[in-house]
Amino acid sequence: MAARDNCAAPVPDRTDWPRVAFGLGLAVFAAFQLFKLPPALPELLRLYDYDLRLAAGFVSVYAVVGLIVSLPLGSLIARFGSGAMVTAGLLLMALGAFLTLFWPQAGWLVLFARALEGLGFAICAIAGPVIANLYAGGRHLPLVIGLTAAWIPLGQIAAALMAAGLDRLVAAGSLPSIWQPLWGFAVLSALVFAGAAMRLSPGLATESKERLAGADADGPGLPGPPALERSQRDSLILVAAVFMLWAAQYFAFMTWLPTYLVENRGLPEHLAMAAYLLPLLVLVTANVMTGGLLRAGIAPSVTLLAGLALQAASWWVMPLGAEAPGRLAGIGLLLFYGLGAGMTPTSLFAMPSTIVGSARAGVLAKGFSIMMTGRNLGIVIGPLLLAQIFAGSGQWDSGKPLFGLMALMNLLLALVLGLRLRRRA
Repeated sequence: MAARDNCAAPVPDRTDWPRVAFGLGLAVFAAFQLFKLPPALPELLRLYDYDLRLAAGFVSVYAVVGLIVSLPLGSLIARFGSGAMVTAGLLLMALGAFLTLFWPQAGWLVLFARALEGLGFAICAIAGPVIANLYAGGRHLPLVIGLTAAWIPLGQIAAALMAAGLDRLVAAGSLPSIWQPLWGFAVLSALVFAGAAMRLSPGLATESKERLAGADADGPGLPGPPALERSQRDSLILVAAVFMLWAAQYFAFMTWLPTYLVENRGLPEHLAMAAYLLPLLVLVTANVMTGGLLRAGIAPSVTLLAGLALQAASWWVMPLGAEAPGRLAGIGLLLFYGLGAGMTPTSLFAMPSTIVGSARAGVLAKGFSIMMTGRNLGIVIGPLLLAQIFAGSGQWDSGKPLFGLMALMNLLLALVLGLRLRRRA
């Protein structure tokens, strides 16, 4: 089963690369906003002595907001287009980062500011991939799906590389901290993206609206987005469950990895940042590689199973790598984990198009919103769960068996999903 299975109508051959690039760039910037925190977290904990569970909430609040708004956002984008909503989301991101810059010592205010950023993130996390998928021609869709799945790690890499460069300036005495320039850049970049969205918004508010609705009518009498079939909804809920479990372990791992390496393994912050970047670089390569496999006709359910199996194996052999920091075993473990972490989201992002089709894509935004709801729930669970385990035991390593079991359970769910899609085909 290829990524185009079950499409309801012919897919446009032409790819509108400027709008595809805008959608991808929007999603990458949203991920940067979320992941500017982990590289700065050791410094923020040292400067402001946040409670660990409150600090975990700085990540999880993004997902709490997403859980509340993702489903209605999918319908709103499908009915009205994305231009004005994207602009509003970017302005919310700028406001949240601005508040943190001025009152970082007030932990609960920082949590509220991150919630504002999270609302903007929820808009861009749905609108960006939907825009990119809608304006990709049939020949280029698998490649765009691979790039779409890379938006989270690309945002992480951008934040980590910027933090690493700022850390060198701090070490040289040129800057007092890394976190303030990161947040300042976030404010300015959000305003720049908002300006670009305003320039594109007339086209995004009309043409994408027609394509999402089905493009069967012209003018103000456009039909509303069609409803999901029951079998489609059931499959998408299963996809959301897989995404939830995957996101829980992935965001727990990536949120606390720099802090874990600094506090438990005694690495200096610049080496911890290098270790943090390593699986991300492999992950992006795996995103694109998996997109190529989908384009070659490999079913996304097959690549999903392969990615989840690699990650489950990573959690169960993790003590080997943890006991040998800086050695080949530890580096190999991070590479192994990154490979699985790249294959999995690419496969998951192919699922809405596989299940509901993407030609008359009135249900595509709904499909993405259901899937992203599962992802958001996983982000709520993962970082907070690992922080709570550490608070109770004093050992980061105590979370490994639980997350290993979670990975095995996810592998079973993915197998059920694959069998279900095979029967439908």
